[in-house]
Amino acid sequence: MPARMPQLASIQYLRAVAALMVVIYHARLQTDRLDLPLWGTDPLAAGVDVFFIISGLIMWVTTAVQPVAPATFWWRRLVRVVPLYWALTGMLVTVSLVGPSLLRTARFDPAHVLASFLFLPWPHPAMGLPLPVLIPGWTLNYEMAFYFLFGLALLLPARARFWAVGAALALPVVLAHLLYPPGLVLAFYGSSLVLEFWGGMALGRLLLAGRLPGAGASALLLALGFALLPLGWAWSEALSRGVALGPPALLVVLGALGMEAAGRVPSRPLPLLLGDVSYAIYLCHVTVLAVSAEVWRRLPMPGGPAGTLIFLLAVTAASIGAGLVLYRLVELPLRRAMRGREVRLPAAQARAV
Repeated sequence: MPARMPQLASIQYLRAVAALMVVIYHARLQTDRLDLPLWGTDPLAAGVDVFFIISGLIMWVTTAVQPVAPATFWWRRLVRVVPLYWALTGMLVTVSLVGPSLLRTARFDPAHVLASFLFLPWPHPAMGLPLPVLIPGWTLNYEMAFYFLFGLALLLPARARFWAVGAALALPVVLAHLLYPPGLVLAFYGSSLVLEFWGGMALGRLLLAGRLPGAGASALLLALGFALLPLGWAWSEALSRGVALGPPALLVVLGALGMEAAGRVPSRPLPLLLGDVSYAIYLCHVTVLAVSAEVWRRLPMPGGPAGTLIFLLAVTAASIGAGLVLYRLVELPLRRAMRGREVRLPAAQARAV
């Protein structure tokens, strides 16, 4: 086993694809307001499900290849997630205080702001849903809970760790279905979405065991996974989102991993960079979409399908551009500053896998 896990090009590519899927999905919010026709994009919301599968995979693989103590693991995740998220959240809080009319959903609530910074679910003062100030950050509330559980499980041997995390993720899901009404916190963490992290961990075990399907089967699984996303979306309310969209998302990631293991995924700088920038794209895209819509209203732009196509191309390019700027000028410098303060414990405290 290598001392350090090499970068998985297929996962980087999927990160980029997942982020852009979510961008196009949320573009519908603006095209409706601009009277631009856009249909059939709802299944692209599954970009989030792909992200959750990838998160479970990466957490399993990186800690198996390079054993780490819980405190070090948690600090590294904070370094990865917190700087840009807090910076953008702080910006929106400032705007909501100084120029609330600039934000469609701006409602300043100190408790909501504090919960947003702490990655805790709290009712949005304008919408009532458990959404943070920076709305895409709702997924980070799940991610941080998963990181907390996974970090605790690092004290266990690998086999026990896998099942312990699975049980910890499944428990609130079961309780949320047994208790009615479950309450906001239990309903949030009891979403079947959390089981997708465990699915990603299972893929990580397959990857490290060298038990991935061959190139042909992997290509079929990849195509099948994407093809099943619309069906999964159609059934997401009846079956719950994680149950309906988790399996197709898992097939997508499994197929991509298998193709890379078979040598069918070349490493290309641009899509690798987009994978690096995917987090920044994801966090900023809702704001970019809103600004783009305001600019669109002030310009003599076409309507109909042509207008929709131009708008989608423009907001995709703008989201990528904004993500690149944030990645280079905000995310990387802040991460480097925090990384220098990394919590390090004696090697003996980091249990080997």
